Amino acid sequence: SVLPITMDDTLLQMAYVEQQRLDGYSEAVAHAFKRKAAFDRRVLDKGPGEVIFIEGDLVQVYRSDLDYTFKMERKLLPKWSKLYRVASRDSNSYTLETCGGEPIEGRFSARCLRAFEPGEGTQLAEEQKTVVAKRQAKEANQRRRALGWLEESKRADRESLGDEDAAT
Repeated sequence: SVLPITMDDTLLQMAYVEQQRLDGYSEAVAHAFKRKAAFDRRVLDKGPGEVIFIEGDLVQVYRSDLDYTFKMERKLLPKWSKLYRVASRDSNSYTLETCGGEPIEGRFSARCLRAFEPGEGTQLAEEQKTVVAKRQAKEANQRRRALGWLEESKRADRESLGDEDAAT
């Protein structure tokens, strides 16, 4: 025997179905957050994010034109260039110069550059130490000038406040 379906039974069934739909949606969102967290963890574990080179750093340029070559004589060519120094930075692009100071034409993306660390005790390592020392001295002078300007500005402010106090 079949019982008659009442309006209350229908409303109860509709509420139950709606609750199941909401539970399913909640589980889908929770799963998406879990997958995003796993993806973010995997990306962050891969290595350094943004690589920034400073003026004077030694770098090599990747030759991507050799990636898809079919000529046998080009397959043995090195994919990384000879050494260059970073001359300047503009956002994620760098202008380079030779170790002798001659500028290289064009700009190079940070994605195509890799840092070069010269071997200890080599002539290049000694030259790089002098370049780094000059850069650090230049930065220290800039900081001193900025601090001097700041102190001068503070002193001028104090003097102007002293003049106002004397006038009142």
